[in-house]
Amino acid sequence: MSTQDFGRPEGSSRLLLALAACGIALVSVACSGDVRSQQAAAAGERAPSGVGDRHDSHVSVSPIPSFPDLCSNWQPNTDISQSDCAGNCDTDRDCVAVPCLHLPGATRGICTFVDLCSDDSYCNGLHCVAVSDTGVRRCNQDDQCNQDTDCAPGNRCALPDGSFLGRCTAGKNKDLCQRTADCDSGLFCFTSFDGSQSGTTRYGQCSDGRSGSSCSEDSNCRTGGCVARTCTDGTVGEFCSKPGDCQASLQCVPFPVGAVENYPGLGQCSDGTKFSQCQVDRECAPGNYCANQTFCMDGSEDSLCDRDEQCHSGRCALAGSENVCTSGSQGATCFDAGDCLGGSCERAPGTADWQFGKCG
Repeated sequence: MSTQDFGRPEGSSRLLLALAACGIALVSVACSGDVRSQQAAAAGERAPSGVGDRHDSHVSVSPIPSFPDLCSNWQPNTDISQSDCAGNCDTDRDCVAVPCLHLPGATRGICTFVDLCSDDSYCNGLHCVAVSDTGVRRCNQDDQCNQDTDCAPGNRCALPDGSFLGRCTAGKNKDLCQRTADCDSGLFCFTSFDGSQSGTTRYGQCSDGRSGSSCSEDSNCRTGGCVARTCTDGTVGEFCSKPGDCQASLQCVPFPVGAVENYPGLGQCSDGTKFSQCQVDRECAPGNYCANQTFCMDGSEDSLCDRDEQCHSGRCALAGSENVCTSGSQGATCFDAGDCLGGSCERAPGTADWQFGKCG
């Protein structure tokens, strides 16, 4: 998590979005393996463990289904409709700008307005991929693949165990994966399943195990620990749930009650300087104060404020929850005429009454 992202008043909304994303994540990332252990030892760091990592020796990939004779003895299914088998064309000339695809066993073909295919020639630069155990093939518009050659050059097909249908991945940090072999050298794949879905249909992420990587326990991370399913190093702005999650000179300041439903007590490591997380004044550095029970402020121009005496200028422009310190001079932020030395607060055309203006 970037301190800069949450080091501004408008950062609070992005913070909630980021926390929500952590809360709904179904897979987590970590690292493991002898290579990483050697790298970590050389760098003086703890090597993360990849609990849940599936080694290539245990992979069981299903063979790609053949394209069966679906239409000669059609039975109700979710892959091919009876009207697809009945067909609507005989040659490409019967269709408009699309080819006429003859499904196996069908007397007539079907104009491929949909993404059905029998080989790559029907896919306009994409690949024809088997998408069901009946052997039905479709053009891979969603990065679906059966093998590496179905993916862009340099990418690979991450296949779940026991499946012939996977997803293309570049194998970079935070790209999806099923196993370490799907990731670039030096990265490892970690999947953490909570039992809500089958492990064979879900993906992990390639990760370097550093701060900001996903995790499910401390051992998944190179430094620091795992807090709110995220590796942290305990520096300013990192997630924390207890003082020990932060570096020695920092404090763990909880987010406002109710702000983080999935992680009660979650907070940020703080040094009390401007824009640090806070709830009360004593959590801020000497000379600073806690504005709106959210951020430490120093009273300078445009600092958040709750009352006039917190500002160096003695003027806090009050506008709901976004009150700011103002000098009152020409061009300074204002909410009404009383905030300005010249007695005039002007708003640009189209600006709402509840928004800030500038002193005239």
